[in-house]
Amino acid sequence: MADSFRRLGATSYGIDISQNSIDFARNNFPKCTFFCETFDKALTRNMKFDFIFTTELMEHLTGPHECMRFINAVSKPETVVYVATPDSNHKNVPKDIYSWSDICPPEHLQWFNKSNMEELFNQYGFYLLKPFNKKSPALSLLFKKSKHY
Repeated sequence: MADSFRRLGATSYGIDISQNSIDFARNNFPKCTFFCETFDKALTRNMKFDFIFTTELMEHLTGPHECMRFINAVSKPETVVYVATPDSNHKNVPKDIYSWSDICPPEHLQWFNKSNMEELFNQYGFYLLKPFNKKSPALSLLFKKSKHY
């Protein structure tokens, strides 16, 4: 995604804690900037963003608040955030959720749906801008940070 935004004229950055992922990104998208670091290390750069793209991340964390504190800290007023995770409330998720193939600890540690993701983002001064309906159990949402938060 970093390269797609770069080709649209944006200055784009990527962060990941996986050196292999960062090496792959740097080798394949050399015109973008990538950092292999934690949220705390990334905060020391004092960067602010107009748009944040995070996909298939939050369900892997032991709790969402470290990620949300990071998103909030690097957001300007009115920053737009795209977030994607598996959708535990999707109509295609089995009634017995434990039989769902996405239930795979220790890889996926928490579950989100539109309601609890919206509540989480609201706690940090963001409001839901647009939900995207998906045929598969994938949650895709756009949030916007309030001007006054």
